[in-house]
Amino acid sequence: MAVSGPDARTRTDFLLVDTVDGTVLDRHSVPFSATMSARSDGVWAIRDAYDRCIGTDPPTPPSTQIFAADGSHRIGSVHVPDRYDLVPLQARRCPELLYVRTGGKVVALAPDAHETMLFSVDAPLGRVVYVSDAAGAALLHGRTELVRRGFPSGEVLWSRPLESEVIDLDSHAGILYALCADGSLVSVDAADGTVLHRRPLPPYGWLSLHVAPDGTPLVGTTAGQILRRPTMRVPSRAADR
Repeated sequence: MAVSGPDARTRTDFLLVDTVDGTVLDRHSVPFSATMSARSDGVWAIRDAYDRCIGTDPPTPPSTQIFAADGSHRIGSVHVPDRYDLVPLQARRCPELLYVRTGGKVVALAPDAHETMLFSVDAPLGRVVYVSDAAGAALLHGRTELVRRGFPSGEVLWSRPLESEVIDLDSHAGILYALCADGSLVSVDAADGTVLHRRPLPPYGWLSLHVAPDGTPLVGTTAGQILRRPTMRVPSRAADR
């Protein structure tokens, strides 16, 4: 995870944390503001998020740096003069590092920094999670509607309007969970977009959503609490193969 320093412009720490007991196993720091993205195999990348380098040639450090899974060494880098180009697409559980170029071009960035153009979009995708199930590989994403796109083609397979803006998304065993700004947790069949359940959450300041390995949705709050919601039984037609 990424943690900003006391002055967000001058340092960002990247922590490797044991998810069992919270022990910090390793720490990497960079002397600038940065964001982080990662592939499902552990390869991760950081992007310089501050205009500190404008007017310098060449900038130091590179705009985007790619690291081995254990963080032991940098394996690639990309210089992007315009901070609004090559913006990370934070896709959970995805086997690729995804970025969006100017004009809505979604690209996959290889560890050696080679880019593969995948598809184009007309508007920001919002929160994104990758799935591979009986219906194929796909990106599920949402802002004010939930959408399933074939991956890597980008073809829209279904879309489902929502009554509220999406705060966060995650998926497990054929179900897409959407945490919404109106305080509801919506469960959707990932294969066809059918709404399975909508449940209200306590008013604790909803912040994030993560589905545990056993399928339990966990909702983080601004008060530092974690709300544990019961696991929903998955219809067999939507279950991952």
